[in-house]
Amino acid sequence: MATNTVKVTLQIRHDEAADWLARNPVLAEGEFGLETNPSDANSFLLKIGDGVRNWEHLPYLNKFNSDYFSKTVNGDITLNPNFVDDINNLIA
Repeated sequence: MATNTVKVTLQIRHDEAADWLARNPVLAEGEFGLETNPSDANSFLLKIGDGVRNWEHLPYLNKFNSDYFSKTVNGDITLNPNFVDDINNLIA
C-alpha cells in the first residue's frame, strides 16, 4: 500500500499570561491553550480545556520548554513532532 504524506498546520491557541487571565475563556473540551512568556522565549505553559472551566481554573498540564516549542524570528511558534506522542502518553 502506498503511503501519502500530508503537511498540515496545527494552530494552538496561545497568548501571554496577562491576556489569558484578562479574557479568562472557557477552552473547548480537548482544546489546547499555550501560555507564552515574553521575558523567556523558550518557556511555555500548557492547559487543555474541558469545555466547562475558565482558564484560571484549569490546571497546567506541565511546563513545556524548547523541547516541544520554539519561537521563530517572526514570532511564530513551532512545534516539535514528538509533542503529540508525548501528550497522548500524558493523558492516556
